[in-house]
Amino acid sequence: MKHTSEIKYTLIEEQQIDYTMLYGDSYLVHIGWNRDLLERIKKSKLLMDPGSGLIKDIPFFEGVTNVLEKLGILYLDDELLKQEIPAEEIRQYLIQFHFYHWLYDSVACLDSIAILLNAKYKTKKPQEVKLNESFVGEIKKKDERIANLIEPELVWIKELRKDMRNIIMHCEGRIISGGGKNEPCYLVAPLRLLQRNVPLNRVEVVEIIDKYMPGIDCLTKETLEHLFPE
Repeated sequence: MKHTSEIKYTLIEEQQIDYTMLYGDSYLVHIGWNRDLLERIKKSKLLMDPGSGLIKDIPFFEGVTNVLEKLGILYLDDELLKQEIPAEEIRQYLIQFHFYHWLYDSVACLDSIAILLNAKYKTKKPQEVKLNESFVGEIKKKDERIANLIEPELVWIKELRKDMRNIIMHCEGRIISGGGKNEPCYLVAPLRLLQRNVPLNRVEVVEIIDKYMPGIDCLTKETLEHLFPE
């Protein structure tokens, strides 16, 4: 019987970067994501007192750390998935594992942006926070600029949350087919072939991630740039 210890992955080498409590555990450090922005956040007086080094606002500090960790995990999910698809030995259970993780973590990453904004503007109880119309409406009363930045993105965010993560992970099963030696890998919904005008009959797994990942990355970056201006 095989065990998980036999499942090996090849990741890029860790870069020799000065780790900090703020973002040192994030995979973003290893891929060199927006290094100037990370350095700006690290040095910001909004987070820590430069003299004593004490954290000024613990929920806000944790919110920033949470966003950076979640986005890093999303990139790691993507990398592991794209390593697994063209592998000589097709392990579709691992392809499904990484794809499902990406779907789950994508919404978690988006909600971490809302948690960060809530820590800044204190509009809702933390357990009630999601990046949706209701929350953005509350934020708009405190910071119209950031709310206006997020509002146009709510269409694809809702699609990702409802039509992708919730349906695929919680409501309907999917079959993974293909893969190996750089062949495409498909997500197949057999029962949906019997229904008209319903998406996801046969979609490339990588296409789904590539459709949403740039928006998540950009929204994360723009939110942090807004909260930590130069």
